[in-house]
Amino acid sequence: IGWAQPRMLAAPAASASSASASALPMRREGRTAPPAKKLLGPLELVFLGTCSSSPSLSRNQQGLALRAGGDTWLFDCGEGTQRQLLYAKWRTSTISRVFVSHMHGDHVFGLPGLLCNAGSAACGPNGHHVTIVGPQGLRQWVRVALSVTYSSLGESTTYCVHELVGLDADRAYPDREEAGALAHLAPTVDAPRLPRDTYGSTPHPCERPGLDIIPDAEGIWHIPSLPSDPPMSVRAAELTHRVPTVGYVLLEDPRPGGVDASALLPLLRAEGVSLSAIASFKAGKPLSLPSGRVLDPSDFVLPATQRKLVILGDLSAAGRGMRKLAEGCDLLVHEATNAFLCVDAERLAANVLADTAHLASAVKAVGGQRAQSGPPGVLKTMASVEAGAIAKGHSTPQMAGRYARAVGAKHLALWHFSAKYSGGGDADALVIMDEIAALAAGECGVGVTATRDLMTMRLGVKGELEVVAPPSEAMDGQSGRDE
Repeated sequence: IGWAQPRMLAAPAASASSASASALPMRREGRTAPPAKKLLGPLELVFLGTCSSSPSLSRNQQGLALRAGGDTWLFDCGEGTQRQLLYAKWRTSTISRVFVSHMHGDHVFGLPGLLCNAGSAACGPNGHHVTIVGPQGLRQWVRVALSVTYSSLGESTTYCVHELVGLDADRAYPDREEAGALAHLAPTVDAPRLPRDTYGSTPHPCERPGLDIIPDAEGIWHIPSLPSDPPMSVRAAELTHRVPTVGYVLLEDPRPGGVDASALLPLLRAEGVSLSAIASFKAGKPLSLPSGRVLDPSDFVLPATQRKLVILGDLSAAGRGMRKLAEGCDLLVHEATNAFLCVDAERLAANVLADTAHLASAVKAVGGQRAQSGPPGVLKTMASVEAGAIAKGHSTPQMAGRYARAVGAKHLALWHFSAKYSGGGDADALVIMDEIAALAAGECGVGVTATRDLMTMRLGVKGELEVVAPPSEAMDGQSGRDE
């Protein structure tokens, strides 16, 4: 196989989507032309992991799967994602795309193993191809992880990695290209400088050339699609975190509105017009009745619909590009790592009372003169929790709620919680999750769901949302109490 360097792909104009798709390799040489894209039914999401950093007894590391048509798209792939897919009864062989938000380990450490399993589980004469999208360093890291573990994806499985280049945060790591993708892990110490080949400049045998995608003038990355993909476009925009990070927006292709049957059918029957005329009428062609009356489609055809999903990983803020993309979304998935809860407020109040009593006693002991107080204890306030979250590149429920209000989201789903917040189904854990959801809802005024592992959401064709609790049998092995 002859290998080429990744091609640079500029963000296409709105009319160039077909050209960008043709620039990509087909999933398998000799594959027959895919059938015309069908309209999508309900979109199903399962939260595979909702924990930040390390996993807990009741929460896995970050991961979200979307089922659109017959394809599964994965958003982040923390350690343990394969096991969560088994619990959810979703097949790895249906995964065709993986979107990575950033290169922190809790978002990518499950990817190499998942690729190997997707390959072994894949079947069919045309093979299986997985397209991976994410920030710079992802292509090199996947090569290293697969190569040094002597991993193969099987004879009929391939993958490619499209990297999103030109992030503002990439400028913080100017030596990434020269020193290799691992150099940024310890920027303040003497990191080992090994030859580039050590860091994966040679493609893996199952790898196919990917693209280096640059943003448009508004800071938006347009992700190319394949003809066999579901009828959805994907865009990315930069988020503020401690390392280069992006969020993803999925926009369904417009689906024609239905016909107001109660108004149209009586007219057609009264004049003996065949119902077969409805198809061209829905497409926008006026319908002439035998009586001479001409029906205008705009009077009988309902407006087209178009669902929009916004999936954000770790962030403390989102820029202009993401705000524009996210406007009016049906569902916003946003992190809420840290929260100031009632238990924190009670602890604060108790500490204030104790300090007041201590101060009064000390003043009395020194004859009315103010005693020198010792160093204050570490005590959380709402302001300090938010400041601490921002300092680490994360968000609170209130920050998520404010962003949902700013973009006009119709529903907000929270994830990426600190491991101290249990994701179990016991009453105490559910009370905490309800409180976290209420903090966000107080800022945005729309429905808010604090997610748990293996919770499912179904977004109907009209944007209606159904939330399904995790199956009890799947949670049996995750019922331990978090500390």
